[in-house]
Amino acid sequence: MPQLGLYTATENELGAVQRAADEVDADLVVRSESDLDDEPAVEAFVDELTDADAVILWLHGAEDSMPGYEMAVERLREAGVPLVVKATGDAFAFEDTSVPDEHRDTVYDYLDKGGASNVANCLRYLVAQYGDADPAYDDPVTLPPEGVYHPDHPGASIEDLRATFDPSKPTVAVWFYESHWTHENTRYVDAQVRAIEAHGANALPIFCEPATDAEGQWNAEQVTEEWLLDDDGNPLVDAVCSSFMFSLSMDERGRSADDEGQSAEDVFLDKLGVPVIQTVTTMRSRSRYDSSDTGVMGFELALSVALPEFDGNVITHPISGKERTDDDAGIGSAPKQHFPIDDRIDHVARLAVNWAELRHTPNDEKQVAVVLHNYPPSDDGIGTAFGLDSPESTVNLLEELDSRGYDLGDTMPDSGQSLVERLTAQLTLDDRWVAAEDVRELSVDTVSPTQYGEWFEMLDDDFRENVVEEWGDPPERPFAIPGVEFGNVLVTVQPPRGFGMDPSKVYHDSDLQPPHDYVAFYRWLRNSYETDAVVHLGTHGSLEWLPGKTVGLDGESAPDQLIDDIPNVYPYIVNNPGEGTQAKRRSYAAIVDYLTPVMANAGTYDDLADLEELADRYREAGMEDARTDDGEHLAEQLRQTVDELDLAVELGIAGEIDEKADVRGPDEAGSTLAEGDVAGDDLDIDALVERVHEYLTDVKTTQIRKGLHTMGEPPADDRLVDYLVALTRLENPGAPSLRESVAGVLGVDYDKLRNAPGEYDEALGMTYAEAADHVHETSKDLVRTLAEHDFDVPESELEDNTSEVNMNLLVVDIEPLGDARVRSGAHEDLREALAYICEEAAPRVAGAADEIPRTADALAGEYVPPGGSGAPTRGGVDLLPTARNFYTLDPRKVPAKTAWDVGSEVADGVLERHETDEGEYPEEIGVVVWGT
Repeated sequence: MPQLGLYTATENELGAVQRAADEVDADLVVRSESDLDDEPAVEAFVDELTDADAVILWLHGAEDSMPGYEMAVERLREAGVPLVVKATGDAFAFEDTSVPDEHRDTVYDYLDKGGASNVANCLRYLVAQYGDADPAYDDPVTLPPEGVYHPDHPGASIEDLRATFDPSKPTVAVWFYESHWTHENTRYVDAQVRAIEAHGANALPIFCEPATDAEGQWNAEQVTEEWLLDDDGNPLVDAVCSSFMFSLSMDERGRSADDEGQSAEDVFLDKLGVPVIQTVTTMRSRSRYDSSDTGVMGFELALSVALPEFDGNVITHPISGKERTDDDAGIGSAPKQHFPIDDRIDHVARLAVNWAELRHTPNDEKQVAVVLHNYPPSDDGIGTAFGLDSPESTVNLLEELDSRGYDLGDTMPDSGQSLVERLTAQLTLDDRWVAAEDVRELSVDTVSPTQYGEWFEMLDDDFRENVVEEWGDPPERPFAIPGVEFGNVLVTVQPPRGFGMDPSKVYHDSDLQPPHDYVAFYRWLRNSYETDAVVHLGTHGSLEWLPGKTVGLDGESAPDQLIDDIPNVYPYIVNNPGEGTQAKRRSYAAIVDYLTPVMANAGTYDDLADLEELADRYREAGMEDARTDDGEHLAEQLRQTVDELDLAVELGIAGEIDEKADVRGPDEAGSTLAEGDVAGDDLDIDALVERVHEYLTDVKTTQIRKGLHTMGEPPADDRLVDYLVALTRLENPGAPSLRESVAGVLGVDYDKLRNAPGEYDEALGMTYAEAADHVHETSKDLVRTLAEHDFDVPESELEDNTSEVNMNLLVVDIEPLGDARVRSGAHEDLREALAYICEEAAPRVAGAADEIPRTADALAGEYVPPGGSGAPTRGGVDLLPTARNFYTLDPRKVPAKTAWDVGSEVADGVLERHETDEGEYPEEIGVVVWGT
């Protein structure tokens, strides 16, 4: 029988080679790079090749992609064995190939087109040319770069496959790589298809190269437009399971970070408009994944989790591991391929089908659970959410669902207060005694010990063992379910993570297993209440902090067992990506981010206001030469006030602390400052007044929250003015700082305003601290004027001579302070900053009106588009609008210029301090990145 030799530098092709070997009458000797791990293995392989009728060395790059390459070429040349060397674009491959050019090019064509059929015909072709047989062979055939694949319908077209679908069922598409289809690496795809169909949906597996720009090939966007949308742009599928790595749409959102916030709304997945469930085909073995505490980490975390988050995908976990296959064809080598992780395949299928069912279930039949957080677990803590009025937001959500035809019953709450009163009239987590006979009446439902035992036995064995080890066997008592039902919508409260413990210590504890009451609550939501979806409303709950793998949860991971296959919609504050990431990745959540509360300058009041007045009076008395006693009385009053307010530490001066105080800072963090003397500078009165001004300016200009945000309600009136001033006080991509621009027009040195507020300026006729007040009030006046004209202000009279106000008038009517002069270019900067407020900032803030509708859209099985995350008030206006499924870190925007400046300053300071203290520079430096 003819004998052929084949070396391939990568294992990808081995699946097709294995299949081809079964179809060809020839003996194959095959190795890949991983088979040639020592010199004896190389020599043995080359010895076998010298007996072959023809040999192919299929390299991946240069000669070093094959161990023993030069020896193999020399030995084959000496033995007279026909050799084809294939390497990408390297001249050495042509030189070392010994067959005629026509034969070489034909072999190349077979290999380039790929797949088992082309490999098989390539082998027949070589046998016909160089062996002692004359088998028939077909010419190289171009395989489709995209197509549909179904294990039960080989060769079916998309029309053929759709013809097999049940139109009454939802349809879930399965995206996978064309290379996996070409190389017979589809076990995990087969398993997904069968699981999706077993759970009541049609499965539409589609392969392609998702990011290709090659002519004649469809990428994921083109596949979507051609096969997943009808002629009217409506989706033909209800959900997608995607194992594609990277982001499919990052370029859609612009390579320039400046326009990211706007164009993020135009990703092609938004056209499809259905949930995309992100799966992971890990390169590790199933056993390594199972034994790992971290789950998905390293480059796989970046490629299969972080980057797909840019597309707004719902992140899940690995569904396959890579294992060595059996060498069934007896060729001497076998590929590593993706083998399904059965329970993870089943989980993703159930989750995807449930998301898809949201598009098919009529709204008046849907059951929805709105889970409010309760930290600390008491009536006072019901609805606790960072920066959010969650009771009012819940009422807004209920009203939106009511308008969409949900069954809300006849007793809707008319306010957040009435909602809380309804909740607290029932059983809550408050530490109060309730008679046993009243528990059922004051609860939505109770779970009997027998029922809970049955549900508990259905959970993962390792998870159950962990819970029992932590809390003992399930208690022989009923489990109460708190909350209030409004028709088919339940408003309930998340159970505490532990009992008889300090809640602040256990809330984020990554080791403490959930107690049986916690498990019963989530099992009841799924199995008894049969909720179609859950809304965890506000930042944040405790589910995502339960024990388990860090990312890519398995069945032992507590969040996986509890949220299970319930679609999870999670409204989350936009400026907390660090913790929001946990919700996304560890509770399979579709985030709908909400606006931060209105921010405004803190100002001064009470004792600090009195201190400021004293400092101003001292300065004014000196200016007017009106100190009848050389200012001694005012100086004495000022020193006395500083002493009474215990400000020695804050001002960095020598003094005495009268009352023990908690302090925070790099050296004293977590400690207390006892009464007693404080070391510091011994300042004369003028220096002290300047330092008081500096301190008070820091206090006054500190941005503080002004109330809470309510989802779906953008700030209005004075709150909107305050918020826009806060959003634009720093430079934003595409716009200068409003504060700096106003300072320039007023003739105020911006650097001194920030760094030397206590300094007096003769031209201004005041300290820079006082000038800062003028800058702030002028900024507010300007924005207030824009708001009064609905942010539609013409640039000049030439643009609209009927308007009573225009940008030019607003800017040039501002008089510099005192005898100061306008900074060159300040007028143009201010026009640009005001235009930015009208055209960008104000409309983006107004986008918060979509937060509640977008939450309801998610409950309808619609796609939540992606958006950035971070602090909008730190030069991040482009992170708005909200109501998006935020991702964590945009690599195109790192580092920001301001971050670079601050980071450089911090790094220089660390090095200088270490060199001063230790006499040398540090060898290693640790950096802790806080993600909130």
